[in-house]
Amino acid sequence: MSKHDRDNRAHLETAVKAALSLVPGIGGALATIVGDELDRRRQSGRETAEFIIKGVADGDVLLQRLREHEQLSSIFAAAVEAGMRTTLREKRRAMAVAVSRAVLDEALVDEAQLIVAVLSDLDVPHLRALEEFRRRVDAADPTRTIAHHRSIESQTSGLSSPIEAALVRHGCIYSQSTAVLGGGITHWGVTYFGRMVLDELRNHSDSGDDDAA
Repeated sequence: MSKHDRDNRAHLETAVKAALSLVPGIGGALATIVGDELDRRRQSGRETAEFIIKGVADGDVLLQRLREHEQLSSIFAAAVEAGMRTTLREKRRAMAVAVSRAVLDEALVDEAQLIVAVLSDLDVPHLRALEEFRRRVDAADPTRTIAHHRSIESQTSGLSSPIEAALVRHGCIYSQSTAVLGGGITHWGVTYFGRMVLDELRNHSDSGDDDAA
C-alpha cells in the first residue's frame, strides 16, 4: 500500500469515528468499539505479514521475490488483507505458510493463490460446514480408499444453501444430482482440494490462542 493510500485510509477512519461520536447518547462508545476493531485488524494484518517473514526466514529474499514477481506480490497483499478481516489465527497461519512456500518455490505460486483466495472468502460457518461434510462423508462411505471419491446421498429440491454454494464455487465440495419424480437425489463429496484446505487449517491451529475457533 502506498503512502497516499495509507493517508486516505487514515483520514477515512478518522472521519468514520468522528461521525459515530456525534450519535446522541452512545456515539462515544460506538466510536471506541469501531476504533478497537480497526486496531485489531491492523494487528492481525501485521501478524500475518510476520508469519510470512518467519516462514521465509530471510526478509531480503522476501522483498526481492515480491519486487520481481507481480503475481506473488499480489498474493502477499491478498493474504495480509484477508488476515486483517478474520479472527481465526489458524487462517492467518495457513495463508502465511502458503505464501512463504511460494516465495521459496515458484512452482507453488498457483497453489498459494488458490489457498489464499479460498481462505479469504470462507470463514467460520463455511469451514465448520466443510469439516462436517468431511466427517459425514468419511463415516458414511469409509470403504473407499481414495477419500475424495467418498460421498453421501441426500434428498434435494435442487437448491443449495449459500454455504454449500460457496463451498462448491471454491472447489471444496462437489455434488451430483439425479432428478426423480417430486424432487431428486444428490450425492455430495469433499474434493481433494477441500481436504487439503482443512488439513492446512488443522496443521496450523493454535488451541491456546484466544482468537482460534
